[in-house]
Amino acid sequence: MSQIYAIYIFCRKRSKYEQWATKEFPKVRGVFTEIDPICISVRQTARECDDDAVVITGEIEPSFMYTTLFKEIILEIDFDEKKTVPDLADYTRKQKA
Repeated sequence: MSQIYAIYIFCRKRSKYEQWATKEFPKVRGVFTEIDPICISVRQTARECDDDAVVITGEIEPSFMYTTLFKEIILEIDFDEKKTVPDLADYTRKQKA
């Protein structure tokens, strides 16, 4: 699974998953029960991933630049958790139906 850089677990009971997830799977960056800490961790990992992807010559490929800008924009968007999470759940249910 070299295509996967990091895995985040978002759940209600941290203790249920944290015991095995972080010890057995090195790509698991954490088990989260709140949205803010997971967003902070995703931002940090995105920056790490970007730093790893920069070409040694100092040149940045256009696709990399656009991807980086897109990630920064998405990660910096403020949202209303009370509205956004139910909207995401509704969207997911419709896609699975």
